[in-house]
Amino acid sequence: MPSSLLGSPRAIAVNIEIMRTFLRVLAMASTHGNLATRLAELEEKTQALPISHYPFRRSTRNHR
Repeated sequence: MPSSLLGSPRAIAVNIEIMRTFLRVLAMASTHGNLATRLAELEEKTQALPISHYPFRRSTRNHR
């Protein structure tokens, strides 16, 4: 905020860039928050699915 007190064109430009950067960070945080929520929902759904196969019943290394 000291840049807004100076009042020079350069200080004003810096202040504007600071605000734009802050808004970008807020937008990214919101996007990541939404992704985390959706991932948690997917985890809950997959845990609720019944497991009907046994992937390690036979050797996976010799399977071609």
